[in-house]
Amino acid sequence: MLRRDEKFYSVKICWNDWFIHFHYLTQNVKSDELLHKEEFKLAKDRYQQGLEKIKELDPTGTMDIGEGFKDIAPDLSKYVVEFAFADIYSRPGLDNKQKVMTTITALVAQGKPQIEMHIKNGLNVGLKPEEIVGCIMHLIPYTGFPS
Repeated sequence: MLRRDEKFYSVKICWNDWFIHFHYLTQNVKSDELLHKEEFKLAKDRYQQGLEKIKELDPTGTMDIGEGFKDIAPDLSKYVVEFAFADIYSRPGLDNKQKVMTTITALVAQGKPQIEMHIKNGLNVGLKPEEIVGCIMHLIPYTGFPS
């Protein structure tokens, strides 16, 4: 749910029955015209922004972004680049180390196979192996042993 007036945005997200509230204070947003221009710019640049973020995380270019599904889901890699990397990984608030560590944490908790790729990304952005191992060890009492 999004509520907007001249200087305030409030976003309410339902995530696993928890409601998370995000509040954004804006300055001098007086018309929808400004918002539409920004939305157009974001839509136009999303794919490129996502590719740039991927290059930051994986300078070797070996990250799998859905290319294996090209035959049956040709748009999948576009969605992964735009959503995961332009919209989510490019957000301010956390540095790349924190973002990758958060991703590793979520993948360990879910037992997802992408963890190997994200561990490599963690090393690429400057996480130390002992930080990654320490994170996984810290999760064991809460998530169980990795499968």
